[in-house]
Amino acid sequence: DNTSSSDSDTYTESECLCILALPSTYSQTGTKTKLIMYCHGGTGYISDTTWINNNRNFLAMISACTDAGYAVFDVNNTANDPEGYADEGGLVLMEQYLKAWDYIKTNYNVEDMLYVLSCSMGTTAALNMLKWHSDCVKTALLTAPRVSIEEVYNRVTSTQQEQIATAFGWDSGVTGYQTTKMYGWDNYLDIVEDSNNVKKVNREFPPIKVMVGQSDTNGYNEVVEYFAALKRSGNVVFYREIRSATHSQMTHLSIGTLLNEMIVWFNRF
Repeated sequence: DNTSSSDSDTYTESECLCILALPSTYSQTGTKTKLIMYCHGGTGYISDTTWINNNRNFLAMISACTDAGYAVFDVNNTANDPEGYADEGGLVLMEQYLKAWDYIKTNYNVEDMLYVLSCSMGTTAALNMLKWHSDCVKTALLTAPRVSIEEVYNRVTSTQQEQIATAFGWDSGVTGYQTTKMYGWDNYLDIVEDSNNVKKVNREFPPIKVMVGQSDTNGYNEVVEYFAALKRSGNVVFYREIRSATHSQMTHLSIGTLLNEMIVWFNRF
């Protein structure tokens, strides 16, 4: 569905390109359908004819959700640009998710509380949703996560670095990662040390399950450190590593019984 502009001050974009997959059991009346907010990774996008390039494994994951009775929605990144690095969990993308969610709640028979599913750099948007709207989310499942935008920035192309800089309003003429511009957006920067030098993330989150492939090495140390700190702060975090699994296998849970594990997790809440 293409949602039109809202009168609310919350939204600055004139248009939001959103896709919504409904289960066969959906009805406009009666029992409300459970709704999953899907946060795609840095190379994901939506057009009039494609969702994440119509990747077979990705579509199998979405089908697993709808077959289990869940509706799933996703939105495009900045300015409907297929270059995903243009916005990694920043203001515009978060506004797009909120606008689409508001439209879906108004026009479809869905529950008010969200489930959140993310892969790769989509984890930045997922975590921002959890920390800013934790009272609206039942649980989250984060696959092949990336939590440090700086780690990504330091290994992508100069063009992609420029897209990140533009999206977050960095000062021109300054080289390197502008940390001061990224507090509140780069979740890795939420880690703090207490008086005993113990690292924590002092935020209250709904229950989270994290699924990481052991062969997925980019950003691995930051992922382990962040979720350990989040758990030390009293949050419910189930962290699971899958032996020999790669990043691409984990983004769409395309090996073994991981799709079933995803549904079992969501069904707990």
